[in-house]
Amino acid sequence: MNFFEHQDRARRNAVYRILLTTIILLTPAVLVSLFLTTIGVAGWYALLIAGLVIFSLFALCCWYHTRKLRGGGSHIAENLGGTLISLNPQEDDRWLMDIVEEMAIASGSPVPRVYLLNVRGINAFAAGRTPQDSVIGLTYGALAILNREEIQAVVAHLLCKIHNNDMRGDARMTGIYFAIVFLSLFSGYLLLLGLGWAYLVFLGMSRVLRQRKYLADAAAAQFTRNPQSVASALKKIGGYEYGSLIGCKETEEFLQMFFAAPYEDLGKRLVSPHPPLNKRIRRLDPEWDGEYPDVPPLETLMGDDEQAQENRRRWEVLGAVAIAARGLNSTQEDPAQRYQTQATQSMIPYEAWSVAGDPAGAQALIYSLLLCVQPALRARQLTLLQETLDPQVAHFLPGLDAPVRGLDRYLRLSLFDLCVPALKQLPTDQYTVFTHIMRSLVAVDSRSLFGGWALINILDAQVLPKPTIKRRSTLEQQEDNITLLLGILALTGQRSQAQMELAYYRACDVLPFYTAPMKTLKEGASLDALDKPLKGLQQLQPEDKEILMEAVAVCIENDGHITPEEIELARAIAAILDCPMPEGLQTPPVAEDEASPLPA
Repeated sequence: MNFFEHQDRARRNAVYRILLTTIILLTPAVLVSLFLTTIGVAGWYALLIAGLVIFSLFALCCWYHTRKLRGGGSHIAENLGGTLISLNPQEDDRWLMDIVEEMAIASGSPVPRVYLLNVRGINAFAAGRTPQDSVIGLTYGALAILNREEIQAVVAHLLCKIHNNDMRGDARMTGIYFAIVFLSLFSGYLLLLGLGWAYLVFLGMSRVLRQRKYLADAAAAQFTRNPQSVASALKKIGGYEYGSLIGCKETEEFLQMFFAAPYEDLGKRLVSPHPPLNKRIRRLDPEWDGEYPDVPPLETLMGDDEQAQENRRRWEVLGAVAIAARGLNSTQEDPAQRYQTQATQSMIPYEAWSVAGDPAGAQALIYSLLLCVQPALRARQLTLLQETLDPQVAHFLPGLDAPVRGLDRYLRLSLFDLCVPALKQLPTDQYTVFTHIMRSLVAVDSRSLFGGWALINILDAQVLPKPTIKRRSTLEQQEDNITLLLGILALTGQRSQAQMELAYYRACDVLPFYTAPMKTLKEGASLDALDKPLKGLQQLQPEDKEILMEAVAVCIENDGHITPEEIELARAIAAILDCPMPEGLQTPPVAEDEASPLPA
């Protein structure tokens, strides 16, 4: 599945349908103005007056329903009967919070509060006014029936809605619904055209909302790197006796916020904001045979008796539709990013693992990972830390020196990922100071400049809000920045001048234009010299980003040996571009007997 193509198509189709719906909305204003002009009651400005009246009504209703979100997503979740589980999760809920944190990192979204609905149907929702006050909720049926991969897909779908701020758009759509009902009833007593107009508007708006659903599905497939997991969750809804039913009256006002239709047969209605299940599944799994899995009743999986345990064991095996679709004997290697985030816990020392969840401890751990092995350079770095370090952070540093030294370099990204949830708790000014100290440490050793820059950008992409892209550019327009990027990649990890040039020109062959000879930063360049040109690549079109990441993979894999620095740079580039790592870019296996110290 081409993630970018599906997302771009969904966005483009949504824009077209918004324009069409707007034209339908303006139809009454045009008809009224024509009627008034015909009878001589008003002049040419009748259209403007009628349009202002209709849009004023729409604006008032949208404002009213947006105001209902002022309590944030928590207010909506509590009205639905949700129970908050994310502040102090019990042991039984910890696995769900791990999934939410993983997907939040992958999507670059803040970690939301999580609610549990005591409902048997398989469903979930995202609610809130802004990404900062948004929450997600999952039903008990979803947690009981779906496997871990499928729950990851559902959570990723919800986080995409949060990232795109679809909740506020949903509230505005609801306001338009009420305004249309009022206008249609007012005119319906005089003409049946009023009801027909309302139906056309409902139809147009439903098509807009369906495209947003398709967009969230494609984004979930991107974040999980497994389209089958999204399709599998939808298939289980189709084969489950309770489907996605919620059965709560409060859902009537915000139908769009749910993962699937919360009412029976709602997804089959022509004006439903939820696409039919079969259409969503076929977009993700074109080879689907149309058969839903035979999902066991929820009651047969509950209880502690032997039969219930046997049913759960069988469902854990038979319920993994995504695995069955790939074939029991097939294997699928994980891409580098997924490998790093799921690195073996036993290879990470307990001292490092235990402090990663504390904001001060996480800062100390990252500082320790950036310290050089060479005594002279290390002494300069420690002097910098003594001059600028917060006492709480300094408290953790001595205990991390021995555990971090000699740790396999490939585990550095895993440790950085572990620190992200704690770093998100830092105020903006403290995080700015933290990254400034990181830059100072990296600048001490020119050999680690690129790797340090990569790690800083990986953290920024996961902790800071994503920047707003005001305009888009093509690969040709970014040629200077791209050639600089590929030149840096060719320089990193290669062994000879010939290998560098070969890697560079092979990567250039992927690009649709002739590229200049290889160039890199001048000796003694600072991190700031890297930031501006490479962050300009954020403006690339989605399909161009995919081409660029393919060129990155070709450059890195040229000599058949992938170094830790190359993996870190690739992760940073993917983070800056806001796109996944190439599937073919694999991380070498971590072996204790081949361990290399973290700081080169």
